[in-house]
Amino acid sequence: MKKLGISIIMISILCAFTMNIGFAQSYETSTTDAQTGEVTFEKYNSKQEVVGKTKLRLPEYSGGLDSLYIFMDENLKYPEALKSIKAEGTTLVQFMVETDGSLSEIAIIRSSGYPEMDDEALRVVKLFPNWKPATKDGAVFAMKTQLPVKFTYEEEK
Repeated sequence: MKKLGISIIMISILCAFTMNIGFAQSYETSTTDAQTGEVTFEKYNSKQEVVGKTKLRLPEYSGGLDSLYIFMDENLKYPEALKSIKAEGTTLVQFMVETDGSLSEIAIIRSSGYPEMDDEALRVVKLFPNWKPATKDGAVFAMKTQLPVKFTYEEEK
């Protein structure tokens, strides 16, 4: 009977110690402002007091997503060499948006499996006008971003 009592006390102490460690750690939350596109990260301590705040805005195509879709629709061409097999695929392109909004380090990080699609995705991304650069707490900084370029075969009308 004594062994059982000691075991229960040890488990209770261990649980209390583990719970205290969990409460001593800080945690973060984030909220997004739909109008500005800024994400606010707040860091809290164990007393749920805000101990740090950071506002981040990711790089953005000038004119927003709708303008990006229009640009892609007007400039992206389905590769002629693949029409006979009706190939489809997605190429993932990565690039750096510099502090002035220009793009650099443009590269394929995941191939569609068709070199013609990959080449076309690179060609179009290299045509992009300057983007709005990323900001952190109002300061502009260079940031890598990724863009999936999806190719679907459509019969010509």
